[in-house]
Amino acid sequence: MSQSKRSATIQIQADLVSRWPDLFSLQAPVPLAIGIRESLMQAMPDAMRPALANALCQWCSRPAYLMTLKSGAARHDLDGAVVGEVSEEAATVAAERLQSLKDQAKVREEAKQRAEQEEKARAAAAKAQKKPAKPPKPAPSVNPEPPPAKPAAPVIVVKKRRGL
Repeated sequence: MSQSKRSATIQIQADLVSRWPDLFSLQAPVPLAIGIRESLMQAMPDAMRPALANALCQWCSRPAYLMTLKSGAARHDLDGAVVGEVSEEAATVAAERLQSLKDQAKVREEAKQRAEQEEKARAAAAKAQKKPAKPPKPAPSVNPEPPPAKPAAPVIVVKKRRGL
């Protein structure tokens, strides 16, 4: 989705929340009437149709909204009036979609954790390559050789000059 479409969708969602706070509540959403998109398009003639449809699709795909779709729950129109109820089939579809979202979130979290572990392993390997490994200390020998003997007196070295 392009940035302009995304910003239009966000603006329409904000308009929905401000114009119909009882229906489009972020804290307590309610099941919307079947066909409410047409009512919204009539109520918001200046809104771009694709952006309005997108905003409504995103709203109805939110986990908080999907959790409201229980069999027999009341559906509401733009005036807040009850105009029907959530069918068993719609409740089942919503539950499956919600489970799918949870599964996707779990897969993303596991992938994120794997990526973090791989990054740590790469960092450790890079650090190990930068530091040369210390050579192992030689094992002590059973019969160590004595150190060379030091001369008892200082040694004087005399150099001869040539050509004198």
